[in-house]
This record gives sequence, structure tokens and C-alpha cells, in this order.
Amino acid sequence: MIMTGTIVNCCAVAAGGTLGLVFKKAIKEEYMKSINLTLGLAVLIIGLNGVVSYMIKSDDGVLSSSGELLLVCFLVSELL
Repeated sequence: MIMTGTIVNCCAVAAGGTLGLVFKKAIKEEYMKSINLTLGLAVLIIGLNGVVSYMIKSDDGVLSSSGELLLVCFLVSELL
């Protein structure tokens, strides 16, 4: 059973796309906007969680940082 997860994921994406096309007309525009904003926020939070969880590590009581912390600080300073 090689690539079972990949096949299941492809089928799920195809099914979700088909359902989206079928029910697109049934959902009001304001609900679609809210759903898109919510999904975008969820993706942003999941991505930040993945980055932040590996930014600072503690090894034997000593804090160490990797390059992601510097990158995030640089990007935040550029936005300001």
C-alpha cells in the first residue's frame, strides 16, 4: 500500500472541489467572504505555529535560536 495517503488526499481535494462547484450558488456572497477570511486566518495561524515552535529551543537550560527568529524580526521591522 504505497502512497495511500497521497491517493486519499487527491480524492479529498477532488471531492471538495466538486462540492464547492456544486454549492457555490447556494452560499450567499457575505458568507463566502467570511468563510474565505476565516480559512485564510486559520492557515496563517497554523503556519505561524509551525515557525514559532522551532524558533527558540532550550538545550540543557541554555536557550538557542535559529535563523527563523531573525527572519521574523526582520520582516516585522520592515512592515513597520
